[in-house]
Amino acid sequence: MSESMTKGKSIAVARSPLRISLAGGGSDVVSYASRFGSDVVGLAINKYVTVTIHPNQFEGSIKAYWEKAEHAENLEALENSFGKFALMRSGHFGNTQVMVQADAPSGTGLGGSGAFLVSMIHAGRIANNQSVDKGELAEAASSVEIDDLKRMVGKQDHYMASLGGLQHLSFNTNLEADTSSLNMGKNCIDYFNNRLLLFYTGQRRNAGEILKDQASSVKVNNSSTIERIHKIRELVPDMLHAIRCDNPCDIGPILLAHWREKVGLGKKVGNSFIANCEELAMKNGADGFKLLGAGGGGFILISSKPGYQEQLRRVFSEAGLSELPFQYGNSGTMATSLPL
Repeated sequence: MSESMTKGKSIAVARSPLRISLAGGGSDVVSYASRFGSDVVGLAINKYVTVTIHPNQFEGSIKAYWEKAEHAENLEALENSFGKFALMRSGHFGNTQVMVQADAPSGTGLGGSGAFLVSMIHAGRIANNQSVDKGELAEAASSVEIDDLKRMVGKQDHYMASLGGLQHLSFNTNLEADTSSLNMGKNCIDYFNNRLLLFYTGQRRNAGEILKDQASSVKVNNSSTIERIHKIRELVPDMLHAIRCDNPCDIGPILLAHWREKVGLGKKVGNSFIANCEELAMKNGADGFKLLGAGGGGFILISSKPGYQEQLRRVFSEAGLSELPFQYGNSGTMATSLPL
């Protein structure tokens, strides 16, 4: 490849955090937020999706190493539609190599698609030596899902991957974001790092397909669905109060209240296995429980009462679920580069 074709370009690596939705999740889905607005409280964790982009490929084609490795002659030939549009929005149409690494499987409720898209676009723009604004990155990443792929999702995951930390995100009916970073006291930091537990159900799902049913119900003014999302959104002030007062003992019951509203949003959200997991958790020292993401599988989040963490780990290990240890992640998307 000639020097002129690589001049001003860099090899770029970008990393964006996965997230846990604490309150209001689901109210950001476009079908609801565009009518009523949305409020969400989210927590980034120290698990990431990392993307490396090398803007030079000897044959001039695209080599991509994500869940399914691809070698395509051009952008249009890529099968991974998420990756295709992310490369397009970061100015890469060929002559590119991509490597993706993730700390958790996709489709498991941790905002992996959002983190992937933010990392892809961030790395792609850094590789082209373009300036980067985190809010604009979140908007570009959400546009891939909402506009390019027509998925019935919201913007929470993209903003959490961009900003990191503990965030209160508000979206008006035009889907414009108002973001507020939340400070944590010592008790909440200890709670998030030690008393929140993640267990993998072993079940993966397509969030867009599950949320499509919810979106359809909102569009036809299904009063039950709309009222449940209203109640989920109304938990946000309680969560904010618990965090600002450094009173984590209130957080678990809010998570449980969220889940019990959420499970009624559609037949695909919960199942008998998840119901058994909830019962197991609450019998063994949990004060809160929810299935993360759209539902149907993925990771369950358990809030442990003080001193019951090991008991919960033991019973869920015996039930065949794997734990994903984590801590609070303060940083949002980050990138570095090497000149070609």
